[in-house]
Amino acid sequence: MRTKDVAQAIYEGALEKKGTDLSAYLHSTVKFLYRKQLLSKSPQILSDLSKIEDKAEGKIEVTLRSTAPIQTAAKKEITELLEKRYNVRHVAYREIIDPELLGGVRIEIGDDVLDLSLRNKINQLKTFLNK
Repeated sequence: MRTKDVAQAIYEGALEKKGTDLSAYLHSTVKFLYRKQLLSKSPQILSDLSKIEDKAEGKIEVTLRSTAPIQTAAKKEITELLEKRYNVRHVAYREIIDPELLGGVRIEIGDDVLDLSLRNKINQLKTFLNK
């Protein structure tokens, strides 16, 4: 059983439930995970569930790596591009200052990586010149 499938089933089962119905549903879900020996996978299931919920609500979480804080105008431009590309209404950022990049920015969205860092450009140039 894939954790993504379990998370999707949990999400769909909880969609219309509220209050005591939701509480009872979640209680039975935990029992199910216990019976199927999936409690050890609960951190991954919760992570997958969070991604499913974010997608349903039109949100994405982005990690921005740069050598210095990104300026507001640049972040606004990045946000507009990401909203269009991923068809979302909200972009949440986690910014990391990474001096190893030398310059530029590295944008990570789930498994997608857009590496616009100076270090990456230098490595691409080295590969090109060594052919």
